[in-house]
Amino acid sequence: MAPTDRGLGPLCFRGLSEAERGMLIVETIAKIRRLHFTEGKGIKTICRDLKLSKSEA
Repeated sequence: MAPTDRGLGPLCFRGLSEAERGMLIVETIAKIRRLHFTEGKGIKTICRDLKLSKSEA
């Protein structure tokens, strides 16, 4: 679990508005889906490339 700043979310989201945080998540989901379905990459490879845990993907 990522460290938080006074319960406001992960430290990497500091300085971002609520809309910007949401866009990061939507963009990440789009990247995962594109890599898996169009490029045929496996989940393990995608997680390694995007530096995500398997539970996040």
